[in-house]
Amino acid sequence: MNELLKEYAPVVGFLTFLLGFIIVNRLTLSRDRRKEFNNIVQPIRSWLLSEREDPSPYKEEPSKIEMDDFVHYLPIWKRRKFKGYLAELEKQIAKLPTEAAPIDVSEKDEELAQRFDHMLLSMQLSLVDKTGISDAYQDKLNAIASKLESKIKCVITFS
Repeated sequence: MNELLKEYAPVVGFLTFLLGFIIVNRLTLSRDRRKEFNNIVQPIRSWLLSEREDPSPYKEEPSKIEMDDFVHYLPIWKRRKFKGYLAELEKQIAKLPTEAAPIDVSEKDEELAQRFDHMLLSMQLSLVDKTGISDAYQDKLNAIASKLESKIKCVITFS
């Protein structure tokens, strides 16, 4: 028996080395793939959790490239379901308003609240579109807000 082990020792050693190399290589590849997946999932997971806590159409969503990378790393059996959810989300986002209706310039003081809401919505939409708003528009919004605030203070003091 000892002679048999001595005769096949180099072959057994080589096979053991080869088997160990294959196992370690597989484990390393799966660890690296898991690390890449976790890095790609991070922005999407953060966005989904924030939407779950406080849904808002004004939050910046992950880019198409980030979504594509994420879908690429998903197992094949989960890709179709995720793409369906993503399509449903895009339909829901498409239903949200993208413009504010114009308000007549000859409005009365009682309609300040509606005008303020309109201007605030316009400002939020411009932030979503990343177009920005002018300083004059901001000043007008601040003026209306201060008028509304003074009216609220008057109502509170009379109550």
